[in-house]
Amino acid sequence: MALNQLVVRFGVDCPDDESNALTRKAIEKIQSDGILFAGGAKWRGRDVLRLSVTNFQTTSDQAELAVESIIAAFRSVSNDALRR
Repeated sequence: MALNQLVVRFGVDCPDDESNALTRKAIEKIQSDGILFAGGAKWRGRDVLRLSVTNFQTTSDQAELAVESIIAAFRSVSNDALRR
């Protein structure tokens, strides 16, 4: 059996309202970059990034590109938050 669903929350060391905002901004950045689609969801009352990999043809290179895109998006929005 393969697990194809996951959730990610950003800024977990921040208060919930800040973490929620960082998570939403990271999702917006990921979507605007257009490399992959990841949607938002609520899990236990907190904002999360929700990913679902359903295509058996997804390669490890594509998965790595997705991971790099998610990390870059988070770094971008967290750097923006630090500048304020």
